[in-house]
Amino acid sequence: MQTLMVYSESGGVTKTTTAVSLAMVAAAEGRRVVLVDLDPRAASTKWFGVQPTAEGMHVGAILGDENPEGWAEDLAVPSGWHPNLRVIPSARNVSNREADRADHAELRLKISLTGLQADVVVIDCPNRQGGPLTLSALNAADTVVYAATATSDGIDGVD
Repeated sequence: MQTLMVYSESGGVTKTTTAVSLAMVAAAEGRRVVLVDLDPRAASTKWFGVQPTAEGMHVGAILGDENPEGWAEDLAVPSGWHPNLRVIPSARNVSNREADRADHAELRLKISLTGLQADVVVIDCPNRQGGPLTLSALNAADTVVYAATATSDGIDGVD
């Protein structure tokens, strides 16, 4: 399974657009795809029009559980856009996880992917320079896609 994160510390640089596009292309090519919306603004969740299966059953449940093995499979919901594409939704209260300093909290997302029926996982990251959400994505991903605008600020982020 390939896991990639779409990251930038800047807002408004098309992280969500890039994540959604990569997920759709992979799904259209016949791959089983799960998009993880790690952004508390839940832009991917809104874009796909998905809802958690029950109250609190979003990516925050993974980040808050000390043993989240298998949670990704349980929380992924069909996108309605393509039969090969599922989404793990986000919610505003996922931002509460930025204060989580528990031992190994940054590994929970990676652990949750155990047993996930997917060929590709795309993580739509929040615009943060660090913290538990970004560290979770970095630990779970084997590929980083850096989203940047063609400006001096975007180039500074690459440096």
